[in-house]
Amino acid sequence: MGLFDIFKKKNSEQPAAEPQKNTLTIAAEAYNEDGNDTNFLTVLAALKKTETWVPLMETEYGAMPYILESENGTQFYPVFSEESQIPPEYAESLSWATLPFESSAKYIMESTEVSNMLLNAFTKSVIIPEESVRVMMNENADEYAADGGALELFPVSDDAEAQSIQERA
Repeated sequence: MGLFDIFKKKNSEQPAAEPQKNTLTIAAEAYNEDGNDTNFLTVLAALKKTETWVPLMETEYGAMPYILESENGTQFYPVFSEESQIPPEYAESLSWATLPFESSAKYIMESTEVSNMLLNAFTKSVIIPEESVRVMMNENADEYAADGGALELFPVSDDAEAQSIQERA
């Protein structure tokens, strides 16, 4: 038995480490455990900074987002925080892309049929309403930020704008 065989044996006896979850997955799990406003805002902040996995279906016009529909007819634009959140049987039948939040937000805001984003649809899912997407994209921010606290998670471009937001809050 050589020196390298010892190292191989030692490594094979160690339990496999669990894959690290990204910030968005951790935030979604925390929101599912305690659905308070702070945890929801944490999900939104992480979502804005993370590329998500988006299912696509091939059509004669090219790849289009694959939309999920609930039993009551509500349609959702599904996004997944990481590949491990996607069930294999679901993943096999679709094409996939990783997209920045802005691309998904643009689709939600322009769609006439879909008004909710659904994060991690088949695990610990979180519904992100269109109003929240618009706030994250800085549309209607004054209307939804009653105390200005939500906007602290999304930095503004300069000190004058920050002062203006604080004065209005």
